[in-house]
Amino acid sequence: MASHRVLIGFLTLASLLAIVACDEDKETPNQPIPQSTVRFTAAAFDGSEGLRSVSVHLRCDAAVAAAVSVRCATSDSSATAGEDYTGIDRSVAFAAGDTAQTVSIDVIGDGVVEGDETFIVSLSAESGPVKIGYPGRAVVRLQDDDSK
Repeated sequence: MASHRVLIGFLTLASLLAIVACDEDKETPNQPIPQSTVRFTAAAFDGSEGLRSVSVHLRCDAAVAAAVSVRCATSDSSATAGEDYTGIDRSVAFAAGDTAQTVSIDVIGDGVVEGDETFIVSLSAESGPVKIGYPGRAVVRLQDDDSK
């Protein structure tokens, strides 16, 4: 019975093996969650001044294991926010199991003959185990529908 005794401050080999055997049956609670990669489905999207909005599509490389969010923001190129489109700077959430999201950006028709114009949409990581893949930036072309 000496092998089952616990001395002050020490465990015997048999007791230690029993503890290890019990711990092996438990699931490890703090397994790291794999990082998800979010990107646009294309480097360019087309819209028209005649449409009310243009959609840009985001894809996650695999179904996310935990909720993540990315920031989607526009910036001017030849098109101007407030005149040609409504600028955005918003969070886009992917719930566990999601692989795709769509962001709608309002287009402002102006009746001015000016040729096609463009603006930029960019992604940045916001929360959860997420990184931004390629392309993480896309150009949106607004086709001018006004007559000359």
